[in-house]
Amino acid sequence: MAEKISDPAYVVCRFIQHYGEVWDRYFPNSVRKAHWQICSIVRLHEDGLLFSRMRGRLDAVYGLDEETSILRINELVQDGLIETDEPSIRSSTCLSPTKKLSELFDAHVVDTVALLYAAAREIEPTFPSQLPAAPAASANRIFFEFFEGFLDAWDRHRLEFLREQIANSPARRHKALLALKTYAYWHIFMTSWLHQHPQSKPKKVYLLVDDFHPAIYQHVGVSVKATTGYIQDMIDWGFLRRLNKEDGVPRGKFAVRMDGKVFEGFRNAFSSTSELVVEAGRNLLKTYSAALETTAPDADNVLKFRVSR
Repeated sequence: MAEKISDPAYVVCRFIQHYGEVWDRYFPNSVRKAHWQICSIVRLHEDGLLFSRMRGRLDAVYGLDEETSILRINELVQDGLIETDEPSIRSSTCLSPTKKLSELFDAHVVDTVALLYAAAREIEPTFPSQLPAAPAASANRIFFEFFEGFLDAWDRHRLEFLREQIANSPARRHKALLALKTYAYWHIFMTSWLHQHPQSKPKKVYLLVDDFHPAIYQHVGVSVKATTGYIQDMIDWGFLRRLNKEDGVPRGKFAVRMDGKVFEGFRNAFSSTSELVVEAGRNLLKTYSAALETTAPDADNVLKFRVSR
């Protein structure tokens, strides 16, 4: 039997980091704000989805206006992932997944649930060491159930943190919440949290702009100055603190580190979501066991995903 050697919080954070790599591999041109959400929702609506419904979701989750929502969808149309029933997008336009989107999305789910099961087993080592591939429809269902729960939990944790850090400005707090859903800020947060964790065995006690910028540039193409601005926002919001020469920082370098109290707070948050990882692992085991008992596909297996609240 394997021994528990990993902090569940660390396992969850690493899984999310690795999931980002899977998405990049299958959807290298779909890394801008809201692309993941749009692809996920459209994939689940094989018979099509009205733009008006998508528009409401993007406003609620990302604060996108209609013009930007249309721009994001058109980027996916140009990449061959979404098709529309009319040239110009309006409220009544129907958005449908292309064969390319369905095939790529399902393939990326297969890779993701394999990583998800490995993470579940690292947290709960009594699980079998290997899990054959789950049926496609069931893998998709477990994928969406996990991420729906995870993202809901993280919205709550971030909001609770920012209510303490930005107590007197709801508008500024709302802006920070929306920003934290973009790749650049999420990357800065994840990199900083992992760097602070003992299992990462960092070589230095601080992080420089150059430790964040390459990945951010690869995804969104911004300048070093822009990345520095994002890091400063994270300092202003209380996630990071700036270090100086007394901390061993070379002269003239912009260096940061996640505050110890903040690290522990989000360590607890990651730990709480580890239950979702283990639950997904159990569901994968049940799904595979059920699949072995029958050779007929389950025609009533319908994916469920809340598109609006």
